Amino acid sequence: MILCADSVEGTYGGTVIFSNLSISLRPGIVTGIIGPNGSGKSTLIRTLSRVLKPRVGTVLLDGKDIYRMPGNRVARSVAVVPQNGTPAFSYTVMEMVMMGRAPHLGRLEFEGPGDIEI
Repeated sequence: MILCADSVEGTYGGTVIFSNLSISLRPGIVTGIIGPNGSGKSTLIRTLSRVLKPRVGTVLLDGKDIYRMPGNRVARSVAVVPQNGTPAFSYTVMEMVMMGRAPHLGRLEFEGPGDIEI
C-alpha cells in the first residue's frame, strides 16, 4: 500500500494552510511530520486521511483517488488515532483495537475469533 499526496493544497476554514505539497508514504517506513504550532501538520493528516478534501491536487491510495473510493475501502488501509483528547467512554485497549476491525465487517456484524486473532 502506498499513500501519496500529489501537489495538494490544504485549506481549513477557507484559509490556505499549505500548497503544492507532495508526499509518499510506504508501509514499513516511519515518517514524522514536524513543525511549529499552526504550520499545517494536523491539516495534512486530515487531508491524507480523507477528512479534509484538498482544494487542489490528489491523494492516492495505491494509485486511486481516496475521495472517489468508498469510505470503508479507505478505512481498511488508512486510520488515525489522535494523540490527545478524551474518549466519550473508558475503552480498553482491546476495544480500541477492535474498532479498527469495523471496516472489515458487514453491517451489524460483530468481531469474531478471527478478528481477535488478527
